Amino acid sequence: MVYGVKMTGDVQSRIAIVDDDMAQCRRLELALSRDGHICAGYSSSRKFLNSFHYDTFDLLLLDWMMPELNGIEVLRHIRKVQPQLPVLMLTCRADDEDIIEGLKAGADDYVTKPVSDEVLAVRVEALLRRLRLPEPESDEVLTLGAYSFDPATSSAHFAGQTVVLTNREFALARLFFANPNRPLSRQYLLECLWGKGADLQTRTLDTHVARLRTKLHLGA
Repeated sequence: MVYGVKMTGDVQSRIAIVDDDMAQCRRLELALSRDGHICAGYSSSRKFLNSFHYDTFDLLLLDWMMPELNGIEVLRHIRKVQPQLPVLMLTCRADDEDIIEGLKAGADDYVTKPVSDEVLAVRVEALLRRLRLPEPESDEVLTLGAYSFDPATSSAHFAGQTVVLTNREFALARLFFANPNRPLSRQYLLECLWGKGADLQTRTLDTHVARLRTKLHLGA
């Protein structure tokens, strides 16, 4: 299931890592998790593509040399569906011809292995900045059309009327408003707002979304 509103908490970035070397995949997961990101590792390119069509990611780290579909084939498929998804190719192939091919296929950045955790963190952050709207100051009221959001009180105003939101509803509202017309999967929202591995009842998120839509007069 995906959610969205047609029209923005701090939330964590969700990163997919596709690498058939499971030890490498795990190392990248640990390194990026220490920086506050939520990571999903895939040792199979086909398994990743199956998830890609119903899940939501902010960034993809993609190996080249994989069985089934190689990284270039995966990248070309992704670009047909989500041309704006930031993709960082992380591979042992270091020839100029390879770098050119990867970038021409649609990679936003190309890094050769091995790479230090510090360099990886900087490259990832640079790509993620493209997704983010400028963050207001902590006490600044954010205004979007008929809506305004006051972080000091976790409340919203719609058409001049005050809407009181819980902290979770406020974070959820900001996440939706920061992603105009972008479908957000259930798993994405759960991990961004409750953290990876959160033990929640199935209807918890649905209830929050329904209540928020009602309070903000967003409709179905």
